Formats: sequence, structure tokens, C-alpha cells
Amino acid sequence: PMKITYLTMRMPTQTETFAVSDIKELVAGGHTVDVQCLREALKASESLSKMYGLESIPISHASMHTVLSLCWSLVASPRFTLSCFTIVLGSAKLSPKHLRATLLLLPRAIEIVQAIHRSPPDIVHAFWGHNPSLVVLLLRRLGSKIPVTIFLGAYDLSEDYPITRLVLPEVDGVFTHAQANVPFLERCGIPPAQVKIVHRGIPIDDFERLEEGSRSCTQICTVSALEKSKRVDKVIAAFERILDRDARATLLVIGDGPERQALESQAAAGPAAHAIRFLGYRARDDVFRQMAESGMFLFLSEKVSVRLPKVVKEAM
Repeated sequence: PMKITYLTMRMPTQTETFAVSDIKELVAGGHTVDVQCLREALKASESLSKMYGLESIPISHASMHTVLSLCWSLVASPRFTLSCFTIVLGSAKLSPKHLRATLLLLPRAIEIVQAIHRSPPDIVHAFWGHNPSLVVLLLRRLGSKIPVTIFLGAYDLSEDYPITRLVLPEVDGVFTHAQANVPFLERCGIPPAQVKIVHRGIPIDDFERLEEGSRSCTQICTVSALEKSKRVDKVIAAFERILDRDARATLLVIGDGPERQALESQAAAGPAAHAIRFLGYRARDDVFRQMAESGMFLFLSEKVSVRLPKVVKEAM
């Protein structure tokens, strides 16, 4: 069994259930996993951990302690701390957008590196290949010999963070979930033979636990973060046309986000107001049940980084 440190942005979240599946499978296999997150915890973090069964997994986030840790590090180890800033800011030409994100996340990246040095794992895995590559860069430039693997998915490829390209030749393993991503990795200097294609599945056991129920051929559902790029507005518009053909049709909108109020206003002002229900964020088992009871799943996202979303696999 191995001791594995996962690097990610946040955990748990309401949308990245595939990360939960990864970690639970590793733990079930006898490995020890801890998670180091670059961003602060969500307000619902505790309840999400309980829902996903992650209470026993050590998960560390950015917090006020990160600021205090940086201040103490500047006093106790000024050469180390300043060298971290020099390594990162001198390694790649960053756009204003990437520079801003890098400066905001760098104190936490330094804190994570210090935690890894204090209690070295057998392997470090960057669950995302964009901003978590900051930690990978520091580990490598500071001489760490700990094996590092990195995953690059759709968002990593569309973000094209310069530091990601920089660290790829220096990691011990590169994973992606689709053959279509391999040409990008090859342009980053990774021979195709060194890229492991790992298709992300879904936990079938979660669906086998569902009780058999009736399915309504007139009920349609969509599950999504309610943000502009997910185009739930188009789902509502499409549903209005469906309702013209079948007055029995209903639409369930499952999820939450910054566009919820605008979408509710759109639905209320249209001809299908009586047939659309916004359910907000729901527990996974409830989402699966609603999917199982629906005759159609509608997903019209235009987000560049969305290729084959897990929610579509779950609906299938």
C-alpha cells in the first residue's frame, strides 16, 4: 500500500464527483490518501464530505493559516520563501490573467510544499494539471525526488497554463481520459507512448442500489451548474418547443449557481412556467433517482472545457 498526496483546487465540491470516486477506490485498495487543496473550502464542505463518505480523508485547504504560514516562512526561512517566488515567476512568461492567479495561489502552493517535505508521501498526484502544477514545479526545482504524476483533462487543455507545459517533461507519469487529448500533449513534448489513457467511469454500485421505479416518458431533466456557459437557457427554450407538441411534458432543473435567478425569471416569463421546476442542488442519490424517473435527459452546455461530462454518463 502507498501513501498518496492528491493535489487539487477544492474538495469536496458539488460537481467533481469523479475525484471522490478516484480517492474512494484508492482507499478501498488499501492505500492512504490525503488531499491538499489550493483554494479555500466551500461553506458546505463538511456536509458534502459526509454525503460523499470522505470524513476519514485528511483534506487541507487554503485559509487564514496560509497567510500566517507565509509570514512566518518569510521570517524563519526567507531564502527558501523568496526562492519559491523566484522559481515560479522566473520560469515562464505569464499572461496578466495567469500571473494574477499564480500570485494569489503561490502562498498556498508554498504551504503545501512545506507540508509534503514534513511528511513525504510515496507519490504526489496532481488531480488537475493547471494551477496544481505550481506545486509540482516547486517540488522539482527544490530537488524533491518524490514521484509525481499528473492528470490533464479538458479544462487543463483549454486553460493551457504555461507552467503546466513546463512541468510535463519532468513528471513520472501523465494521464488523460481521451485519445483526442494526446496530440496536445505531444506538442508539449510528451511522446504519445508515455501518455496513459484512463477512461473515467462511474461507480456502477451507486446505480445498482436504486430501487426500481416508474419512468415518466413526459418528464425531462437537466443537471448542471447554473452558469452561463452551461446554456440552461437553451434547455428552457427547447423545452418550450417540446411543450407545444406535448402538453403533458415537465422539466426538472437540478443544480444551482449564479444564473439561477435569471433562469427562473426566463422560465416564469415564458409559456412553460407551470411545467418547469427548479430543484436546486440535490444529494447524489436524489439526482440519480430523478434521472431514473425521467424519460429524457437534456444537456446543451457550450463550455469549452466540457467534452464528455460525467453527468451524461450517469444519465445514460
